[in-house]
Amino acid sequence: MNDLLKKVINLSPIAVLAIAIILLTSCKLENTSPHISGISVPSTIISYEGARVTCNAEDPDGDSLSYDWDFPADDYATVDYYPPSGGSKTITCIVSDGEDSVSSSATTYVVMRYYYWIQAVFNYSGDIDLALYNSSYSCIDSSTSGSSYWEQIDGSLDSGTYYIKVYLYSGESGYELENCGQTTHYNRYCPEFDGYLDSSNTEDWYTLTVNLSKSINDVNEAFSIQKMNPKEVPKELINAQGALKAD
Repeated sequence: MNDLLKKVINLSPIAVLAIAIILLTSCKLENTSPHISGISVPSTIISYEGARVTCNAEDPDGDSLSYDWDFPADDYATVDYYPPSGGSKTITCIVSDGEDSVSSSATTYVVMRYYYWIQAVFNYSGDIDLALYNSSYSCIDSSTSGSSYWEQIDGSLDSGTYYIKVYLYSGESGYELENCGQTTHYNRYCPEFDGYLDSSNTEDWYTLTVNLSKSINDVNEAFSIQKMNPKEVPKELINAQGALKAD
């Protein structure tokens, strides 16, 4: 035993260092799991807007972290969340340091809204304007820019019946009406209609029906638009007066 002890004592510094390295590398240090303090998400989200959400996490060991969300998103702590439908939603994020994983969830409520943008493109020498009315025959949006070759209105709507008025301000012109609707970030639908306005026909009317109770995974089911027969346009709507805003 004394001989062995003498040999250890007489080892060179380099040999001692080598032995220490071997001992340290052969001992596996215990990994500490990441910690999630919570997920930051708005309490309510408008369906077509989406929201930015953040998984607040840290690793006691200083390890790099990866983030796995339960919806399509990049591997980042902060991502954009686009809900596929309305109602109460639970968002979950799994965080890993390469060895251990932890998860956390948060809830939000998705408010279904219908986003529209209606554009009329016209030609020839005429000036065509655009207006949108609600079921009470009140003008809620309009475009009367005048000198350009197109008019556009856009905004957000709830479920209900609306009326689109394409009308001639001066001259005569053909037009192409594009009515785009969107209920979620990924669901859009843009039906198009053609028309012609002159002194004998100075306005065309379209009905826009929004029903957000239907399957919003298919935006075609959430709204419909069709051209009205002139004889079917309510007199109250024809006579409606609203403050038209110039764009």
